[in-house]
Amino acid sequence: MRQLKSAKEMPGSYGWPILGETLEIFRDVELYIWRRFQQHGSVFKTSVMGHKRAYLIGPDANRLVLVEQAEHMSSRMGWYFLEPTFGNNILLQDGEEHRLTRRLMYPAFHGKAIATYFDTIQNIVQDFLCLGMEFAQMEMKIVLSTLLRHYDWTVKPDYSAIAPVRQPSKVKDTLQAYIKPLGSNLNI
Repeated sequence: MRQLKSAKEMPGSYGWPILGETLEIFRDVELYIWRRFQQHGSVFKTSVMGHKRAYLIGPDANRLVLVEQAEHMSSRMGWYFLEPTFGNNILLQDGEEHRLTRRLMYPAFHGKAIATYFDTIQNIVQDFLCLGMEFAQMEMKIVLSTLLRHYDWTVKPDYSAIAPVRQPSKVKDTLQAYIKPLGSNLNI
C-alpha cells in the first residue's frame, strides 16, 4: 500500500444520504468494522451522520497514514467534535502547527522531566492526606475547587519541566476560611 485511492475508487459504501451507515455502526461498531474488513479488505469508506470516513486497518495502513502520506491526513477533521471542549490542542493540530507545538511540549514529557514529577505529585498527595479529617467535613466541590485554585500548573521558562507552584500557607488560610463557617473547631 503506497498510495491512497480516491474516494470513488475506494471500496465500501456511504449508505443512505445524511444517515449513512450510522445505525449499523452504532448497533455494534466492532462487528461492523470486522464485516467491512472481511468484505473490502484493510481500506474502505463509509459515512456516519453525514460525515464521510475512510477506515485504514493494519500495519501497512498505519505506515501509510503516519509516515508516507502524513502530510495529506488531518487529525482535526477526524476529531472536530472535541474542539468545543478542548480547544485547539495538539490532538487537533495538523502539519507545521502540530510540529511546532510538539517541539515546544517535548521537554516537559522527556523521561528526565517525568522522573521529577513523581516527587511533586507525592508531595501534593501527602499534603492532601494530612488534611484528611478537615476535608471530610467539606463538600468535595469545595475541596477540588480550592486545590485547583491554589496549585497553579506552570511551565518553567526553559520549558524543561512542568511543576506545580506550591502555596501551602495560602491553601491553609483558604481551607480555614471554608471550615470556620461550618461551625468546626478544627484547626488546620
